[in-house]
Order: sequence, then structure tokens, then C-alpha cells
Amino acid sequence: MVKHQEEVLDRTFAALADPTRRALLARLGVLRDLTSWAMGDWIVAGEALFDENRVAQGVEVTGRAKATLQEYARVAARFPRGRRRRELSFTHHQLVAARPPDEQDELLDRAMANSWSVEELRGILGEDPALSTRRNRCRSEVEVLELVQD
Repeated sequence: MVKHQEEVLDRTFAALADPTRRALLARLGVLRDLTSWAMGDWIVAGEALFDENRVAQGVEVTGRAKATLQEYARVAARFPRGRRRRELSFTHHQLVAARPPDEQDELLDRAMANSWSVEELRGILGEDPALSTRRNRCRSEVEVLELVQD
């Protein structure tokens, strides 16, 4: 049944005119961001207010990976609603979440002012010598290094 639904969705999407496809994709991107924030906020609030293991509940209910939900919670905790930039994606916030709050704000403000995509922000962060050299290595190099280091 799922395969049939996927085929119907693929045909429907392919039949849409390009501007309509682009608009649909943009809305799906916004929905993805809202979902990430909502799940992160739900985990953070539940654990703070009710001392519940919301990550485990989230895995059971949503089928999302534990690491994914933990990441949503980490980013949501680092960016209370008042500090989030509506014009930027969840991923923009995720990329700078490990930095101190003043640096987060500066980077997100620059990203907004320059209309940086996620890839452009990644590039800016990659040029920062304060980042570890691990981020500049390709995945296969990191995997080999991790195996050797273990």
C-alpha cells in the first residue's frame, strides 16, 4: 500500500508546474523547521517540568531516531523562542548552537543580513580557525581516524 501511495505522490509531484513545485517545496521546508522546533520544545519542556524522559517517548511515538530527537532538544534549549530568527531555518540555528550566545546572535544576524543559505553559513564556519580540523575532513578520513583512535 505504501509503495502505491509513493508512486501516486511521485506522479502528482511530477505533474505540477515548476513554480508550484517550488512553492510546495518551500512550504515543506517551513513545515520541517516547525516540526523540529516543536519536537525540541516538547522534549525540553517535558523534561524540565515533569522530569519525564521525553526523548524515549518521542522515539516511540514518532519513530524518529533517538539522536535526531536529542539534537532537536539541544538546539531548542540553546535557542529559546525569543532568540530564534524566523527568517532562518532550524539548520541555521543548529550550525551555531554549540557557540556562546553572543557569537550565535552575531552569526545569525550576519546570515540574515547577507541572506546566507545553510551551505554558505557552513562555509563561513569552516573558514573559522577556531573550529576543529575534523570538520574540514571528508567522512572517510574521519571514519578511518576514529577507527585508529579507538
